[in-house]
Amino acid sequence: MNIKVVNPFNGNELPIFVTDKVIFPNFRDTYIGIPSVSMDDFQFSKIVGIEFQEHSIECKRSDILSKAQKWKIGGYPVSSRLQDWLISRQRYWGTPIPIIYCSNCGIQPVPYNELPVLLPSITFLNKTFSNKKIVLHEAKDWLNTSCPKCGIQAIRESDTMDTFVDSSWYYLRYIDSKI
Repeated sequence: MNIKVVNPFNGNELPIFVTDKVIFPNFRDTYIGIPSVSMDDFQFSKIVGIEFQEHSIECKRSDILSKAQKWKIGGYPVSSRLQDWLISRQRYWGTPIPIIYCSNCGIQPVPYNELPVLLPSITFLNKTFSNKKIVLHEAKDWLNTSCPKCGIQAIRESDTMDTFVDSSWYYLRYIDSKI
């Protein structure tokens, strides 16, 4: 196979390889080889004949991240082990995250007797879904609550979990017909 991608920083083509000679980190299905940083990547590049320049990645990292942010193509460092893609959606729909933020007590869970947290009623008239996200932080009456621990004014979590989170529990419904 002769597949390549274009490096957005310099316009050079980069080869793509399909191989079993590189050990992928857990939870990853792609891998970016950096021969000047990793001995495994260095050895693989020698086997397949990839030319590269040796450099220190740490000195270039901040330059690369700021360019990517400026060009609006990324630039925010994230963990390669990020596994919470179903959490922290900034949308109205989904399952509310049952957390309350109190300036006095810190992060507090919503009390068990107040679960499930229900979404507020929001009228969607004159909202264009393609141009604007409908987000919970616009529902001020719903956001403002009291701390379950000390009772002072607090704020609910405005992010939601993806609907896959709550739809994956439907099988439990069949166990108890009274739910």
